[in-house]
Amino acid sequence: MNNITLEPYEYGTFHEAVHWLIITSLEAGEIFVSVEEDFDIDAIADEVIDSREIIDENGYSRGVVFYQCVDTDEFWEIVRKHARPMPLD
Repeated sequence: MNNITLEPYEYGTFHEAVHWLIITSLEAGEIFVSVEEDFDIDAIADEVIDSREIIDENGYSRGVVFYQCVDTDEFWEIVRKHARPMPLD
């Protein structure tokens, strides 16, 4: 069986990509009540994560990897676009 070698910042599942590319980036920033409550994570993921198929040397598919398809500035612009409004006290 051939092993898949992932490039840096490529993830074997969509869930891993969301966690490491989006959730950890948001958690490293300002303190929020909850990342999931303060941001539309699904909408962010739709815009910043893409996938590619891995083809081995024999032309067979070995799976799909997920990666960030935008640069850092675009990432934060998309995050701001999908921030949920803060409730007024």
